[in-house]
Amino acid sequence: MSTLIGRVLISELLHFSHAFSDVVLKHIEHHQYSNMSKKSETVPLGIIFRNKNVVEDMIDIMLQLHKYVPCEKKTKVDASSGCEVPCDVQHSILFGGDQLTRK
Repeated sequence: MSTLIGRVLISELLHFSHAFSDVVLKHIEHHQYSNMSKKSETVPLGIIFRNKNVVEDMIDIMLQLHKYVPCEKKTKVDASSGCEVPCDVQHSILFGGDQLTRK
């Protein structure tokens, strides 16, 4: 809380800006600080001419975008049959954005 108050004082009051600008933290460090400092990789997925409000179109959108989800191919042995079965691990990704709101 003191960091946030210090930031406000420095940005709003000229006297505090000159006196304390070198003391107040610019960024609060946390356990993900090193990961968040790295440049993110953004991949444009192109334009899909479908309407997300129509069920059939939304299915098409999801099928087209599914190929971009990272998947780790793994297998395990089934206890009852003894056969090797796939148990792929799919990773979560951040997804969002459309052109419907752009004017």
